[in-house]
Amino acid sequence: MIALAEAAAYGVSKARSLDTHNILLFADNKAALSNISFLSKHPCQYASWKFCSAIDTFLHESPLNKVELRWVPGHEGVEGNERADALANEGGTKPPYHTHNRSLTWCKAEATWNASRTWAREWSNQPHSRFVSELESDTGQLRRG
Repeated sequence: MIALAEAAAYGVSKARSLDTHNILLFADNKAALSNISFLSKHPCQYASWKFCSAIDTFLHESPLNKVELRWVPGHEGVEGNERADALANEGGTKPPYHTHNRSLTWCKAEATWNASRTWAREWSNQPHSRFVSELESDTGQLRRG
């Protein structure tokens, strides 16, 4: 979905510079195509917001402006899609660039993860942690008679 949001923003910019009224975006992810315009809470909410903002602005600039989203089968030798996959794989080797993870959903997930990690660290540093671990290993050695 982030790729669709970026493609939309780039497409709008390019359409303006070329003075064209049509943007055609292709993706091999049906779920992303179906959900990109949903602004409700979800993990890629920021991408949806960015996509809708760019597209809505473009569509309201002229009644001639048109945007189409189309699905293309992945890993079927479609030249543009193969190039996109290669670029995505290359991007996967680089450090994360956190610009699309500031939605409310992302913040809540991050807070939960941080709280869980902090709690686990605090628990393991407490004296009762050793006692519980010893108790667990003792009960694991019990046998039924």
